[in-house]
Amino acid sequence: MVWRGRLMKWGRYKALVNGSKDDKVQGFMYTIQDEEQEDALRRYETAKYEVVRCLMISLVDAREFVGLTFRFREEEKHLLRALEEPTESSADSSRPSSTDSSIDILSDSSTDSSSQESC
Repeated sequence: MVWRGRLMKWGRYKALVNGSKDDKVQGFMYTIQDEEQEDALRRYETAKYEVVRCLMISLVDAREFVGLTFRFREEEKHLLRALEEPTESSADSSRPSSTDSSIDILSDSSTDSSSQESC
């Protein structure tokens, strides 16, 4: 689980953005095994995302830890819409989103994940 994050829509995809202090996103984590995997994942996620550290909680054993995740870049948020909005046309995807909240980022996005527990 990622704390202070929320999901929005980018076309047919979900995008993690900053959330309020009560927001949390449940999902799956994957530990990156090597630099080759990390590079492949960065290419897949595109430049619309940035790698950030955030507080996570394992739902298996309730352990808290700092992990890495991809967050949709703030300067691109105008491309997003709320998950609750209908997905009728691609014209709607250029409409500004309605999120003015904040993700609990624990450090800047320029980080080397090889020494961190990653997700």
